[in-house]
Amino acid sequence: TQPPPMKPLLVLSLFALFPGASAPARELLPDRWFETVPGSDDSLQQCLVFRTVPGVLYTVQRSETLTDWTADPSVYGLGHEIVVPMHEVESAPEPLPASPLAGPHVPAVQTSLVLGRAAGSAGGTVVSWRSLEGTHALVFHIAGDLHQDWESLPLFCERYGDHEFFIMHRPGEMAPPSGNPPLGSADAGMIAALEEHLPAMNLAVAASAATARNTPPPAPPAPGSRRFWRIKADWSLDSDGDGTPDWAEFELAASGPGPGGLTGNPFNDDTDGDGVPDGHQLDTDNDGVVDILD
Repeated sequence: TQPPPMKPLLVLSLFALFPGASAPARELLPDRWFETVPGSDDSLQQCLVFRTVPGVLYTVQRSETLTDWTADPSVYGLGHEIVVPMHEVESAPEPLPASPLAGPHVPAVQTSLVLGRAAGSAGGTVVSWRSLEGTHALVFHIAGDLHQDWESLPLFCERYGDHEFFIMHRPGEMAPPSGNPPLGSADAGMIAALEEHLPAMNLAVAASAATARNTPPPAPPAPGSRRFWRIKADWSLDSDGDGTPDWAEFELAASGPGPGGLTGNPFNDDTDGDGVPDGHQLDTDNDGVVDILD
């Protein structure tokens, strides 16, 4: 049936990927709900909101034909909420005349990071993340220190300049790498922005100014159009290639040391430094088979 004017047809599909038949029983689809959210242009939009699971990769895909799909950039889950605008319910107010000096809008580079206080006497902060230029994990040591209030704030989300940071703080200390790895231009630019703005982040954390929700992107198509959405949740991600999926390592990090004192870190394949990858020692579903063979 043709939808009435100003009421576009909204259809949503969610699906999750997890390899193997012995995965632990769990709800693989994210917690989700519909909500009216102010847009970045002061419009009101009916939105799908869903909460990510740390270590799961989410991709929002859109289509007007159910044949050709356009994918948004994938978002690495850190427990934060993602807002997907679906239908504008109240238009934005008339914009003010643009300043002749105003430059073009620059979209943010989104990065999900894990930060922790560096172990040892050198101080500083250990940064781990999934490379912006590939599928590999990176661990880097920067000189700046984290404010003590990070201990009570597990998630920090904010934009500084051209970078939007989604940061999970790891309790306790993290072992710094023996030497910082070489970085491509995108990763190097992100680290430079992180180091530059870490003092501002510390002030924001101390003032409890963090938010855990994305700003909605620009408004969807004009009312009356048809559009379909689907969201892929990829639970198979293993950023450090040790045989244990990222989500399981995040859960282990939250619950405490596992067998042999191992602590979960999806960006470090050998957290106890014994030369054996964590996935060869961990049995996250307790079935008697280590993860790498499961």
